[in-house]
Amino acid sequence: DAGLNNLLVIYAPAKPSEYKDEALYELYPRDDYVDIMAWDRYGTTKYSQELKEDAHAIVPFADEHYKVPALAETGYYQGTMQNTYDADWWMDSFLKPIVENEYLSRIAYTITWTDYAEDCYWIPLEGDYTYDGFVRMSKSENVLFLDDSDWVNLPYANQIQKARKKEGWSRRLDAGNSGQHGAWRCSA
Repeated sequence: DAGLNNLLVIYAPAKPSEYKDEALYELYPRDDYVDIMAWDRYGTTKYSQELKEDAHAIVPFADEHYKVPALAETGYYQGTMQNTYDADWWMDSFLKPIVENEYLSRIAYTITWTDYAEDCYWIPLEGDYTYDGFVRMSKSENVLFLDDSDWVNLPYANQIQKARKKEGWSRRLDAGNSGQHGAWRCSA
């Protein structure tokens, strides 16, 4: 109604393989309101299998409704610093299923939750147990980050990068500010 023509709407239910009827049929806002059909998933030891099951629900639905499939929000449950059992989680549990699975390989993008406090974050910091695995994953030919030249050199992305630098945007907010949105994700 406002005349916008550059707004994309993402519909992203959590755990759609567990709540398929509600997520895809009862709560779906209708095709004329949705551009990207995505989902949210956090997990630990069963993460890869849960991702595959979610993609099996979402990607065919996206196809039927002519929507772009994506993984809108994801990561290691309660933050990457909680993972002390699988140093290669980013390669084995995250990237490998996305690259190898017939449904997951079709998603357009994935986003982790933000790093916003010293004790709660989703992208590992140098010295963290999963840091080396994350670095290996980041160097895969299947991975492209917001700051990568293949993305930044596109005309639209270049404008976004200039705005980020001009405004001083950062992926990590003031450390210790656990009162910010999403702080509940770090508590048991």
